[in-house]
Parts: sequence; C-alpha cells; structure tokens
Amino acid sequence: MTAPTDTITVLRSHRRRLAKLIRADGTTQGYDAARTFDMFERQVRDLDALAALLATLLPRPDCMVVRGWIIDPGHVHRVRRLVHPDPETGEVPTLREHPHRWLALDLDSLPIPAGIDARDISACAAVARAALPPAFHDARAVVTATASHSIKPGLRLRYWCWCSRPVGGPELDLWLRGTPVDHSVFRPAQPIYTAAPVFDAGVVDPLPTRLALLEGAADVVPPPPDALRPPPPPTRPAGYASRLGDDTTRIAMMIASTLARLETAGPGQKHDRLRAAARTLGGLMDEGGFTEAEAERVLFDAVSRAGGAEVVERNARATIAWGLDKGRRSPILVDGP
Repeated sequence: MTAPTDTITVLRSHRRRLAKLIRADGTTQGYDAARTFDMFERQVRDLDALAALLATLLPRPDCMVVRGWIIDPGHVHRVRRLVHPDPETGEVPTLREHPHRWLALDLDSLPIPAGIDARDISACAAVARAALPPAFHDARAVVTATASHSIKPGLRLRYWCWCSRPVGGPELDLWLRGTPVDHSVFRPAQPIYTAAPVFDAGVVDPLPTRLALLEGAADVVPPPPDALRPPPPPTRPAGYASRLGDDTTRIAMMIASTLARLETAGPGQKHDRLRAAARTLGGLMDEGGFTEAEAERVLFDAVSRAGGAEVVERNARATIAWGLDKGRRSPILVDGP
C-alpha cells in the first residue's frame, strides 16, 4: 500500500455553521462566527484521495479546512486558529505554515462565456482552468462550486489540484501573483470552506452537482524552489537601524500594539481596525524609516491572521493603500524612545 504523501487539516466547529444559508425568500445568510474548533489531520496520498475527502465534507456544514500544520497534536480541542500568540489572552499558536502538495484556489467573478451553463460545473471548471497559468492547463483537478455559484454573476469556484512537489504559502504568493485567484487562502489559518450551502425547507439546490473532476496529466508542476524565493530586503544605508525591528523604541511599541489590536479583531471589526491600523502605520512611515511595501506586508499578514470570511484580499489591500496614503498625509511625530 502506498504511504500517504500529505495531510490536510480539518477544523470542526461547535454548533456554528461553516456554510452559507440560502433562505426561502432568496436571500443568503453568511457564515456563523466560530471562535474555537476541534482540529484533526486527514492523510491524502493523491488527488483521488483529496477528491474523496472533499466529497465527505460537502454535506458537513460544521467543517472546513486550512493550509496550516497542527503545532501540538495534544492541543486540538476547542482551540482557536492562531499562527501567533494572542497578546491579550496569552493563548498559544495552534497552526504554522507548512508546504503541501495539495492546492486550493479560489476563483471569483470570472465571466461565464456565452453558451456555458452555470449549472454545468465541468464546463465552468474548464473555463477556470484556462484562466490559470499554463502549468494548470493539462493537469487533473477537482472543482467544487462555492455557495454563490449560479446565484451571483460569474464563475465562483474552488479549484483543487495536486502539485509535483510541496509548495509553501509564500511560494504560492509569488508564483500566482497577477492571476485571478484569492491569495488569502494561502495563509496557514485562513478558512477554506468546503461545505455546500444549507437550504431552507422547500428550497432546492439549483446545481445538480457541486463537485466535478477535470481529467488531465497527474500533477501540476510548479516552478523550481529557486524561482519562487522572495527577493532579499532592500539594503539599508551604513549605520541605519530600522525602527521596525528595534523593540526599544516608542515607534516599535506603537506598531506592535497596532498590529496586535488588528490581529485580535472579532467578526465585524476587521475593516474598521484595518483602516485605523493602516492610517497609523502610514503616519509613522517617515519617522520609522520603513517603506510602504513593508507596511503593506505586515498589515495584510496581521489581518489575515485575524481570519474570518470577510477578509478578502483585494478589499483588504485596497483598504491598506487608502489608509497608508491618509496616514502619510498626516505624519505622526515621535520624540525619542
């Protein structure tokens, strides 16, 4: 028997719905705000095993998956999905970044070509595959329809495939930059919803099936690791000490406090806290001597760690850009440590 070559982390909620609810009046209710979960790993050896697991998760509105690796197998019951310690509660991290051979891509709002029926998941999947880089064009894939597919305009699919080697989240960010995929699912703790929507009594699912297999070659072949290494940070002038990394300065304390508040944002708080945090870091850029790119990175990482269904990458990055610009127009002056 072939030994499993990868694992996938499944999270199970306690009396919280991790699926959208389609009501009889046609409205859609979002996901419940779940704070704690039971975590467990499922072994998958190839795309067929992954497809079988996804089929079992489709009718499970209490479950979802994440890319993160469970840090402590003895600490998995009623825990939060944390990548960093919570400075307010003292709760320890439960998940860490880990490369995987399985890959989940979110594709939203791609236009549906004329003649393609949104209910034909296989045909829609072929359209999605054509929008991805060439490495995906001849590879097998499993495609699942999200809750909004056929309800909102465009293709709304989750595209699952198997890579020829394990690929980490930072590598995926570089490789798939500029493609029509949501990068937030590459973060260790970001929810990847797997359940079909829940329908009110009397409401019929408009899709005859929500999972389809696209045939092709065995694996997606990513670029080699050397091609996906992030560029080195810019060299500072001689004698320059970045205040971002100096924990004895008031600026560093302000930044740490701002990011901690953002990371611990609860449901409905993330947008306002991200706006405020971006304005703060924008106001500190000149005094702190760090770049806009550095500020954008730490802000996006912080809001991603907060998690939640409302963290959409393109919206978050737009909010960050707005806040940094506003903050830089009103610099914060800091007098010494």
